[in-house]
Amino acid sequence: MVELSGQSETDVRTVLNLAYKKLEFVSDDQIPFEFYRKSVQYVRGIDMDDLVFVALTEYLDELLWTGDQQLIKGLRSRGFQKVVDFTEVKEIVLTKK
Repeated sequence: MVELSGQSETDVRTVLNLAYKKLEFVSDDQIPFEFYRKSVQYVRGIDMDDLVFVALTEYLDELLWTGDQQLIKGLRSRGFQKVVDFTEVKEIVLTKK
């Protein structure tokens, strides 16, 4: 993750430790179908394998954290703004310490 993010190991560890405290695990079968249907418009043509992640993000009304820059750009270009990369997560987590 250090290499992919371009951040220092200390920053990565700090952000991960703070973020892990806020994790909630949800089975994909708990996500109502309507959220999958809504999310298809965002991921079609980018990567359908990410459908469940976008649907979960919509269902929980949270942020999708990914290092996939193609996914981030594609989602944002389609109006899906609830997606962040490591640098943005770092800013969010460190300002809420």
